[in-house]
Amino acid sequence: MKKIYLSTLLTLLLISTCYIPTLFAQSVGMPDGAIARLGKGHLFDLQYSPDGTRLAVATSAGVWIYDAITHKELALLTKHTVSIDCIAFSPDGRTLASADEKGFIHLWDTETGKHKRALKNHIGIISIAYSADGSTLATGDRSGTILLRNMWNRGTIKKRIHKGPGYIHSLAFSPQDAILASGNGDGGTISLWDAETGELNATLNRHTSSVYSVAFSPDGKTLVSGSADKTVRLWDVETGELQRAFIKDIDRTRSVSFSPDGSLFAAGDDTGTVHLFHADTGERMHTLKGHTDGVLTTAFSTDLRTMASGSMDGSIRIWEVASGENRHTFAEHYGDFSCFAVSADGRTIVSVGRDRNVCLWDATSGELQKVINRKGVGHVSDIALSSDGKTVVFDGFGGVGLWDTETGTQKKTLKWFTGDLWSVAYSPDGKTIAGGNNTKTLYVWDADTGDQKHVINEHKANVIDVAFSPNSKTIVSGGQDRTVRLWDTETGEQKKVIRIPDGGAFDVAFSPDGKTFATVNYSDKIYLWDVKTGLQKNVLKGHEKHVTAVTFSPDGKMLATGNWRGLESETGIVNILDVRTGRLLQTFAGHVNRVHRVAFVSDGNALASMSDDDGILYLWDVAVE
Repeated sequence: MKKIYLSTLLTLLLISTCYIPTLFAQSVGMPDGAIARLGKGHLFDLQYSPDGTRLAVATSAGVWIYDAITHKELALLTKHTVSIDCIAFSPDGRTLASADEKGFIHLWDTETGKHKRALKNHIGIISIAYSADGSTLATGDRSGTILLRNMWNRGTIKKRIHKGPGYIHSLAFSPQDAILASGNGDGGTISLWDAETGELNATLNRHTSSVYSVAFSPDGKTLVSGSADKTVRLWDVETGELQRAFIKDIDRTRSVSFSPDGSLFAAGDDTGTVHLFHADTGERMHTLKGHTDGVLTTAFSTDLRTMASGSMDGSIRIWEVASGENRHTFAEHYGDFSCFAVSADGRTIVSVGRDRNVCLWDATSGELQKVINRKGVGHVSDIALSSDGKTVVFDGFGGVGLWDTETGTQKKTLKWFTGDLWSVAYSPDGKTIAGGNNTKTLYVWDADTGDQKHVINEHKANVIDVAFSPNSKTIVSGGQDRTVRLWDTETGEQKKVIRIPDGGAFDVAFSPDGKTFATVNYSDKIYLWDVKTGLQKNVLKGHEKHVTAVTFSPDGKMLATGNWRGLESETGIVNILDVRTGRLLQTFAGHVNRVHRVAFVSDGNALASMSDDDGILYLWDVAVE
């Protein structure tokens, strides 16, 4: 293999990132108005460069480039407007191809990091592969179509293969470039195509469900496949005969890969396990455990010393092949931010992701301050921080956990009767916790003892969001029953019922003076209500449609809102409005799809917004002159 250099740009970026905080090493590629990025986005694919010096990771934020030895972040390649599903290095290492669900393929110069060109001809690309000589790039999509492109002629299409129906989950060229293998979603077939003519040579059909991944051995004689039928299979390429099937202790397998010397192959399954096998004997070498959710992608380094695995839990792990030890795990949320909250002084952001860890961030610098590992704890729907910042509370499927932010230990678990909690809030005075769930119930607990104070069943549908008034005396709950309800925190008595004209209340927020609260419900409106009378004070237009999140600025003069783009727009939008006049002050675009939460941080001159559709939390400069 030719040795390559991600030189000029990437070297400069490496030098600079060695001397700045973790967050600002991610500043490249941020949208206009963003001052920081927390998290790296949903992870979909990873690949080592042919010379083994770089690790490329495809995410919803772009393609991250890392030094494969030091694991230092070098660059972020951004051109895609949606998540990047798959990537591939050219055999000479000079080009990186990245493809997305909208059908765009972007080609990057790995020496400079510059964008070379974009190709587009089919929607929903989910698989990509270069031929061994680099002359052909194959892409597969959700409709069952494979395109073969002539990369020596600016990527022009030279053959279109329609396998359909069903996804083309995976593509692989044989080392001799004679065969293109596709792992199909049509019920368990593997197609072997003539790589030049596109004609079907053979069909391998011993799998009983979708084939998610295929890979050739370096000598081209063997093909390994992983399937939803919870098996991994080895095939003789020449005869098409099944050589061996691996069933024991293997779950649904989304990724298989051969080592560069062909002695080993890896299989990553939905239990979060990576299985390493000897290719010649079929004996299991290692069972690598550490991921807490399904493994999406695996890749061996070219020197065979390490292998990388990426998971739906958002983590990337680097394993030592010889010993099976986990040598490195990438820090910060690499998957989605499930939720976040801001401390009362606005200086700390606490977040939870699919990696199940709680992260505390400095809201001013964006630096990661602490990670609380929550092994064995399930999905988190919402999170809140006590006013003194010493306790974080989050809900999930199975309980409400209170954790000490200093020691990282769990203080107590609050239980409820049935259902799943969808929202949780900590009172400003630190005495009470409230939660709403999908059984139409509002729960209220004593924060010190953990005892239930009230169990309220007045809503006629799911309780989507809850919030406390600034003086902690009132709880507001928003439900899918088209009502917002105000409750006395101490007695649990219902103070008011407010009916929303055009839907439920999916996000609620009090003004800093406690006299007003705002609700949004996926329409284009923001409703402002008088807390004392329950009457509607004003209706503001926040977005063209689908307002999903709302919050007041610390001085009460501005409202921040987020939206869901639906199918018409490229990004989720964050707007800043004047509360009194409803005038639009600022607009920020950058999230992929729905903005789930917004909150002012620091002194109110910055705003945090999160989308668990792209797995990123942005900090925006909202200082208005």
